[in-house]
Amino acid sequence: MSAPTLRIQLTRTESLLVYPGMALISAIHKLWRETSELPMAHPDLRTGGCPRGQYEPAFGELIVKLESTFAQSRFHRSRLRLTVFDLALCALAVRVTNTRVKHGHLMRWRRNHDLATGRLLQKLENARRRAKRAFTREFGKGTFSAASRQWHRMLVFIRNHFLRCGCNFRVWAPGLRNHYRRIVSEYRGFAIKGLKRLQADVPPETELLRLIRLALAYIRRDRTHFGVRTLLEHPEFAATFLAEFIARRSRAEKRERVNA
Repeated sequence: MSAPTLRIQLTRTESLLVYPGMALISAIHKLWRETSELPMAHPDLRTGGCPRGQYEPAFGELIVKLESTFAQSRFHRSRLRLTVFDLALCALAVRVTNTRVKHGHLMRWRRNHDLATGRLLQKLENARRRAKRAFTREFGKGTFSAASRQWHRMLVFIRNHFLRCGCNFRVWAPGLRNHYRRIVSEYRGFAIKGLKRLQADVPPETELLRLIRLALAYIRRDRTHFGVRTLLEHPEFAATFLAEFIARRSRAEKRERVNA
């Protein structure tokens, strides 16, 4: 199956923001395939303390292809034809580049580096949405959902096997992890309250937390006119939004399983 492509123009500066992250992903991927070594794997993989994800060979080939593409295009303005998953991988590479700059592993070569990164991520996200619509028109929502689930499994694999930075840049303050868990627990309470108000079924615990995280990702991608913090500040609104999102998403996923 050949996914539809979308033409996107990238400046030399934009390509330079993609390439370092893409080169790192590709280098670790090549090392793992050839020697089984994983120098940047998450330490909790040994104990099962973090999700392993799943390696997808098709997306592995995508890494190699895009690294080669950007190795050449980073020297000049270029017009590329990319699929929805090409664009998602490019966005990941930009975030990896930005992380390595913030950690001090790469020298900051622009004074407005953060601004340029944010603009490029928004540009890639807008293009990804258009490419997603093209994919859905050609192959249907069910096919896209199945491919998207494969990509998300591969994304977890890449993050936890290839991209764990060992420099200890982020040090959790005592109790901070528990603080974030309490916040997620609050979202869970809002969601259950809203679902009961709608007289809708409350999904099993694991599924409920997955859908809540999906709703938060939906907000962080600027698909709403409000931010994540708004949910904490307005509990009634949070209950309504989360319940409607979970109910809508559950119905959509159920239809996809029936039609599959």
